[in-house]
Amino acid sequence: MRYLASSSHDIRTNLAIETYLMEHADLTEPILYFYINAPCIIVGRYQNVKAEINQDYVDAHHITLTRRTSGGGAVYDDLGNVSFSFITKDDGDGFGNFKRFTAPVLKALHAMGATGATMSGRNDLLIDGKKFSGNAMHVENGRVFSHGTLMYDVDQTQIAKALTVPTDKLASKGIKSVRSRVTNLKPYMAPAYQHLTIEEFRDTLAREILGVADLSQA
Repeated sequence: MRYLASSSHDIRTNLAIETYLMEHADLTEPILYFYINAPCIIVGRYQNVKAEINQDYVDAHHITLTRRTSGGGAVYDDLGNVSFSFITKDDGDGFGNFKRFTAPVLKALHAMGATGATMSGRNDLLIDGKKFSGNAMHVENGRVFSHGTLMYDVDQTQIAKALTVPTDKLASKGIKSVRSRVTNLKPYMAPAYQHLTIEEFRDTLAREILGVADLSQA
């Protein structure tokens, strides 16, 4: 597996890189791609933007808004989040098989102390009953990517302000607010991993997934 980490914090650039890799990269072996975004909202391919975001708040706080090619719901990212993407050939057992792509991430998180992290439902990763990762996929021309978020130290106060979650959706899940549904991984990590910069968290996670001591070997 090859490894790539974007140096950009612009979600538009990072998604463009992902699209390029999906369409043009040599996928003789799969690619593990990591990126970290400045405050932004990424809506799913089929979502109604006006129904998902607080436009006035997004404009006032200069939060970048973009749309991804995969489905799923709207997510808020900032510099406390790491996004990952597995890009590979579609062998017929990829699309829809979120467990296949999240398993190595969960294994790495367990090794870093977050032993309660687990997959729930079709495409969410939870710990202590709260979501820290949403995942989505896209397949095209014999290729597939599966990407997801990892909330390490996200400013959770911004999520409910920037996103508009229908009250009927919250009620159906028996919860009071979007903040009660999500959590950061940081407090669940082993002490050695609770004071990392977001880049250190990304690199440590990557080394665990790839099984290398030095990412220059990846």
